[in-house]
Amino acid sequence: MKKKEPGLWSNCAFLMQFTWGINKKIFFYKIPQILRNIVSPFIPIVFVRLILNEITIGRNMRLLLFYVALLAGATFIADAAGALLDYLTQRQMDLTVKKIKNHLGTVVMEMPYSDAEQPKIRDFILLAQNGTNFSQVLDQAANIITSVVTIAGLAAIIITVQPLIFIFVALVVLFRLLADKQDRKLWDKWRPRYAPVMRKNRYLFRIMKTIDFGKEIRINSLEDWVYDKTDEVAEVYLRMAGKHNAEIQRCNILSSAASILQECAVYVILAYRVVFREMPIGDFSMYSTSVSTFSNSVSSIVGAISSMMQTGMFVRDFRQCIEIAERSRQSNAEGLSAAKIDDVVLEFRNVSFKYPNTDRFILKNINLTLQKNTSLSIVGVNGAGKTTLIKLLCRLYAPTAGEILLSGVNIQEYAYDEYIDLIGTVFQDFKLFNFSVRENVSFDENANEEKVLQCLRMSGLGEKIDRLSAGIDTNISKEFDSGGIEFSGGEGQKLAMARTLYKNAPVIVLDEPTSALDPIAEAEIYA
Repeated sequence: MKKKEPGLWSNCAFLMQFTWGINKKIFFYKIPQILRNIVSPFIPIVFVRLILNEITIGRNMRLLLFYVALLAGATFIADAAGALLDYLTQRQMDLTVKKIKNHLGTVVMEMPYSDAEQPKIRDFILLAQNGTNFSQVLDQAANIITSVVTIAGLAAIIITVQPLIFIFVALVVLFRLLADKQDRKLWDKWRPRYAPVMRKNRYLFRIMKTIDFGKEIRINSLEDWVYDKTDEVAEVYLRMAGKHNAEIQRCNILSSAASILQECAVYVILAYRVVFREMPIGDFSMYSTSVSTFSNSVSSIVGAISSMMQTGMFVRDFRQCIEIAERSRQSNAEGLSAAKIDDVVLEFRNVSFKYPNTDRFILKNINLTLQKNTSLSIVGVNGAGKTTLIKLLCRLYAPTAGEILLSGVNIQEYAYDEYIDLIGTVFQDFKLFNFSVRENVSFDENANEEKVLQCLRMSGLGEKIDRLSAGIDTNISKEFDSGGIEFSGGEGQKLAMARTLYKNAPVIVLDEPTSALDPIAEAEIYA
């Protein structure tokens, strides 16, 4: 039976709990902000009534000036408190969003590689990383609390003049609820369509902005080609957004008409009281403002709930990413210890593999054994599955059929971290990081210099590093340091080899590690 997905409210509750875990302060800043927002709308309602009634009835200039001073003072205090609380709350909110995004980054790195490669998961990650949506949950929850308390106070004022007004307000709320419900359905419909387009758009902008593609673009005059592709994706997005917005506007017509009807009805009722029941002008102002604020507060609750439910869709993706990583973390932590295995023997036993969502087997019925202190070369045409074999050995993917054994035990049964410590790998598409040479070899900025240099010399990069003024502390690339060094393809391969040597794992796997090396350097590597 398919597992039922968590509901939107469950997702919002999850995010509130998650936020509490990473930054409790944000909640304590929100409380005084809520209190200020509750009091603020009542200041003009009360004091404008007093001022207008004094102008039209009392005509006491001293008392009038006193009311004006109170209005000005209360408004100033409320605004100043609001500005300070908004500033303090925003600082905590920025910190919270930063922590959430950092957590998402950690989650992506911890989830299984086989999941992270899938386009659907990449769409989830793209949609989940919008921190603004996460902060909206807290903001909208605060809006709901503020509006509920405000409504209670305003209802006590309105009911004294004409309870019939509540019928018109309820009518507006009903149409707003219907419109928001339809809006959520539309967003649920359009949202999955946006994700792949947004992801492609980001990729194209990365091509335009980063230096990685700079040489290819300039040598092949690809400016127009890249621009046209970017423009095509933008056109697709704009067409989708236009259709989506048109559907939203059609949904909002009835709620807009109901709002106009409510406003007209309220003014008719209050005008009647002024003309025929001698209602003071100050009371007219108080009641009309109260009704308008009441209606806006009710609409605010409806809008906040709708926004939280829409945000719940983003949280759903965030939660799914976390759950995938958590399952992976638990699975990796459990298992047999591989730390004390001395006699490392790896065996592929009837291993077959096909990538997810495909029917073609890349590997089929592979049987081979790797003994300790031996070397094995695997040769094949491009696409034969050599790199895939390495991915299986490194547990980036699991075999579709058959099993890989380490000293007679299926490798999936070992704790992942301990198993992967046994393997040092130079991938065909290795990556260098824009940090120091020392960190690229050891992944430790305080690593022992002599050990790092020894590995660099063994890989054939020692003389190059010795000529650098900063030595192994030279940054790779000029991304963050104008004095950084740009390695050639072959030099990059040597650095990747030094990284594997530094790990000092009992099993070393090389995926075409000399493809960019000259014949002399290649002979030195294999010597």
